[in-house]
Amino acid sequence: MRPWRRTSRNFQRLVAPYACRRWLASRRYPQRFATDPVCRVKPIGTDALAGRRLVKKLAVLASLLGTILAGPIRIRGIRMQKIIVKDFSCIKSATLAVAPLTLVIGPQASGKSVLSKLIYFCTNIISDYDRLVIEDNLSFEALERRIGSQFIEWFPISAWGSKRFSINFQLGEFELNITRIGKSERVRIKFCEQFVSFYKNSHDQFLAAIKKAEVKAAAKADLYDFELMWRLRQSATLNLRKWLGRDLVENQLFVPAGRSFFTSVGKALVAFEHSGILDPVTLEFGRRFSAIRERYIRRMPGVDVSQSSLAGILFSEILGGHLKTEGGKEYVQTADGRLIPFSALSSGQQELLPLAVAIRAMLPSGVPRQTGAVSGGVAVRRTIYIEEPEAHLFPRAQNKLVEILAALVARRRFNNLLLTTHSPYVLAKFNNLIKAGSLARSNKTGSNAAVAKIVPETSWVPSKSVNAYAIIDGHLTDIMDESGLIAADYLDDVSGDIAREFSQLLSIEVAR
Repeated sequence: MRPWRRTSRNFQRLVAPYACRRWLASRRYPQRFATDPVCRVKPIGTDALAGRRLVKKLAVLASLLGTILAGPIRIRGIRMQKIIVKDFSCIKSATLAVAPLTLVIGPQASGKSVLSKLIYFCTNIISDYDRLVIEDNLSFEALERRIGSQFIEWFPISAWGSKRFSINFQLGEFELNITRIGKSERVRIKFCEQFVSFYKNSHDQFLAAIKKAEVKAAAKADLYDFELMWRLRQSATLNLRKWLGRDLVENQLFVPAGRSFFTSVGKALVAFEHSGILDPVTLEFGRRFSAIRERYIRRMPGVDVSQSSLAGILFSEILGGHLKTEGGKEYVQTADGRLIPFSALSSGQQELLPLAVAIRAMLPSGVPRQTGAVSGGVAVRRTIYIEEPEAHLFPRAQNKLVEILAALVARRRFNNLLLTTHSPYVLAKFNNLIKAGSLARSNKTGSNAAVAKIVPETSWVPSKSVNAYAIIDGHLTDIMDESGLIAADYLDDVSGDIAREFSQLLSIEVAR
């Protein structure tokens, strides 16, 4: 589809008629038009074809301007995930674009988790597309009902607030709108026309394939069902890749706050499955962590790699040891040889262990730099969300963890990394890593070596890959400045109260 046919029509309505008027004026009053001090242009001429060409060119230009101003934001040819929220829960207004590294800071109960979970929820529709259309066999109408009921499950009605909210989510050509119907307890789910057509066609193809296969292989039901479903899911994923291209996010992982719970609960997680105690996002992480734990600790006890690798640093320097299974029990083996059961780990270790294991599981092994995992020869984009990575960690450990997370972004192992935090220290550390990256790109002689002595080269972060936001009184504010750094004014404001308090105490001491 040509660009001017799919972009902002408002600019076409405004500029194209103006171009027509200019052309007509040039035909009727060529001399006046040529000398008009306002226009200051050469005569367009009386050729009708030339006039039509001008109108078309201006209309195209207008459409492209509309794309730039109103269209999805792009980074290196990939459109960002973007969400716009109005009057939902504690959020009054928010426009957030997900970059390779996205940082959100704010006080407790300010809406950081709500925003990240909304993005996770909306992206999950695309990530689970093959299961929804093939395994669950949902018609489009059933899909709308499913998404509506899941939204209420993920975000309880009691937390919505009293206003009529709206949520708009964009991922490439995919767009979803969720709005509250009046002030009722119901929501309206509306997908973009492209997705509606795409989903219905995919579901029709699936039903046709099922009917055709049932006629041919009714006697081989068990084997046939398994193989057919696998092939159909692969086909659905392939079609989705063709539609969304590099915008597609196929894999997500949400690491919630309070994750220390999963370090000690172990297999007892099953008891919480239907209790309603855990929210769906936390429960989903519990399931995935249990599966990862089984795979990487029990079945693959030697999976931890050299201590010079990211995984080695993550476990040895921050966690304080390596994972080990002995006699069917799980331990952290420290450098001096002690075996500490998971239940006896410190609060910081219990909080970090699920995060460390999850990150280790998503680290591609043996490939120093890549855009993501590869499935069927196609790079798979993924997003990881981490709440409060600094929780229960000493500042030195926070410093090292931030460097590891930055290295994951710099090496592009995750296409998107979204962090929510309470800590201005975490933002300040990321600022240092962004500054290191900008100094290295300045190409001054010897600058890279000098910077590397201060900040590890593996952790340098390109400023163009970072978005940083703060939630202030219910409004999401961009805190990146013109130089590509996190605004120093905001960092100073966060710690200013403490500094002023100390200065006042010093003034009392001096006055004595």
